[in-house]
Amino acid sequence: MSISRRDFLKTTGLAAGATASASLIPAGLSRAEGAPKADASPAAPAAEKKLRLAIIGCGGQGGADLGGMASHPRLLLVAACDPDKNKREGTARHYGERQKTEVKAYSDYRNMFREMKGQIDGVLVATTDHMHAPIGLLAMSLGIHVYGQKPLARTIGECRAMTEMAAKTKVITQMGIQIHSSDIYLTTRKWIREGVIGKVKSVSSNMCGNKPWGGMVNFTVAPAPESLDWDRYIGVSAGQPYSNEVHPGNWRKWVSFGSGIQGDMACHVFDPVYMATGLGAPTKAVSFGPLPPDDRFFAFDNDVEYTFPGTEQTAGDIKLRWRSGKIYPPKGMHPGIEAPHSGSLIIGEKGALSIPHMAFPTVVDANGNKLERKDLPAPAAGRNHYHDWIDAVLTNDQAKATAGFAYAGPMTEAVLMGLAINHAPNKEFTWDAANCKFTGEGKEVEKANALVHPAYRKGWTAPGM
Repeated sequence: MSISRRDFLKTTGLAAGATASASLIPAGLSRAEGAPKADASPAAPAAEKKLRLAIIGCGGQGGADLGGMASHPRLLLVAACDPDKNKREGTARHYGERQKTEVKAYSDYRNMFREMKGQIDGVLVATTDHMHAPIGLLAMSLGIHVYGQKPLARTIGECRAMTEMAAKTKVITQMGIQIHSSDIYLTTRKWIREGVIGKVKSVSSNMCGNKPWGGMVNFTVAPAPESLDWDRYIGVSAGQPYSNEVHPGNWRKWVSFGSGIQGDMACHVFDPVYMATGLGAPTKAVSFGPLPPDDRFFAFDNDVEYTFPGTEQTAGDIKLRWRSGKIYPPKGMHPGIEAPHSGSLIIGEKGALSIPHMAFPTVVDANGNKLERKDLPAPAAGRNHYHDWIDAVLTNDQAKATAGFAYAGPMTEAVLMGLAINHAPNKEFTWDAANCKFTGEGKEVEKANALVHPAYRKGWTAPGM
């Protein structure tokens, strides 16, 4: 993903210690295909110490993330894990040749963590959504630092477990919302916090007409590709046969594997709003529909209104409305400016700010007059999201990685709340953040809470779940 940002000079320092007992790895797992026996190598001099990285999920976004990380001079890939043999071996071969080192290939992350005990400092998790938490929780429990792609996890309960595990183990974490560190998002946060539009009153966040998922609701069984270990791919989800209507390109639609358009994109679009206003957990949420096609899916179109308690940056409690798919925001919410179809319109007491997805913000005053750049505070300088995490690990300083799980966990919980309630349009759900559940009685509340705390397939577990 190409975004506007400036790279800062990278810091130096000692790599943080990163391993603990591997006794949490399930016993009886076989050695990965062709993976040589892992022998600890002598420690390098402190000045030459590198972050030894394993990637889990080598295709698509994982490959892009790894490319961003590999430009850091102190990053060393040591292992590539993917249930697809071609992807893991291709990644291992490419980076092995590039680094002139051995990169080991694994089909099962549990085998990898057990066999490479003491040889992995950090892990990049870029799998399908349903495996983010099982892998991330195990890695953190072993003292391994985690860069996890968005959404942080597939369900609210998994996000809570990830946040708590990060706090308990004190490993360095970063969620893969790369635009978080761009000049456009950092400038948005700066301008709102400096009062350019005054206290925030309401927010319209949208991802409309983009990624218009729909249809393909039938599950047609087909042979899995020869290179793919389907059982390891489905992981913690209920066992089901392979279908090309899940893999490779449509898994986000399915409750068993993904988190819909909202889970995919709201972690980006919410981010500049959430970080600028210091929001916490919603108290209430209501979905206005439409319904999902059936229980196997999330809604293809989402229209959700959240109520958040007020903060120092807001004019009391605020409403945040999320719309996606074929549901568009209304026009005329504020003079002189419209809500972007992809992005957010933030309305304050003194004006409004529009922050399109991947574009610089526009600001108007209360009367709708556009504020020119010369009349606004200086923009913020962008950073390299990947390098910030690597530097944070090398110096054992979480502050360098500003999308750590302490921040990303609560934000993702709010994002996923809209998915947990979209089976019950027009019903207001009350959220008990302290106990991580919806309150009230009835089947609709029970169904929503079942989506908060998922059941894992027999034989699959995760620490903290």
